[in-house]
Amino acid sequence: TFRNKMTSWIELAAETGAEGVFWDEPHLFFGEFTPLFGGKKRDIWGCTCEVCNDIFKAKYGYEMPVDFTDEVKAFRQMTIVNFLEHLANEASKKGLKNSVCLFPTADPRYGIYEWEKVAMIKSMDIFGSDPYWYAYKQDVTEFVRNVSNEVLALSKKHNKEPQIWIQGYRVPANGEEEIVTAVDVAYDAGIRNIATWSFEGTDCMTYVRSERPDIVWQHVRNVYLKYKNK
Repeated sequence: TFRNKMTSWIELAAETGAEGVFWDEPHLFFGEFTPLFGGKKRDIWGCTCEVCNDIFKAKYGYEMPVDFTDEVKAFRQMTIVNFLEHLANEASKKGLKNSVCLFPTADPRYGIYEWEKVAMIKSMDIFGSDPYWYAYKQDVTEFVRNVSNEVLALSKKHNKEPQIWIQGYRVPANGEEEIVTAVDVAYDAGIRNIATWSFEGTDCMTYVRSERPDIVWQHVRNVYLKYKNK
């Protein structure tokens, strides 16, 4: 099974001497595939495999519908949370620290819409999110502050280390200063574990490279140094 494959992966990860594992943006697929249906919009979502259909029927007493109902939303979230808990428990047994980063949205289409269900996982050590303001077309200050506050509140409630990721990819030219703003906002909110994706302004990945990756990385470096000894 896929769980067995992931358990094997965790075992191999532990053998490398790694300190922990990072569960990055766990979600289920939801997308629009208009071109595949003669121009007619159709939402395609997961997961609807035989295993999930059987579990859904056992839980709710009827066949899993093709419509995106409240029961489907709850079921999809349950599958992710249960899977994450299983993985985190297995990693913890191997002496690995677990960290997770959730999408900065509570949109149920992508699976997790109640963040607390993930924050409640006892073997999860670091709980975070990635409010990438350019990606979500949001105001940097408001977006980073709101997500940071939510992450911090849940982390305090469930004894986790809060973490915030800062956007370092697809940063437009002359927009690099907002990276500094984002780090300042997260720090002022009380976050001390602040990471940036990705290395060197994502210069190595043409698809998501920042327009001026060297300038991006310079801003990342400078703002990190500002807080290094605080």
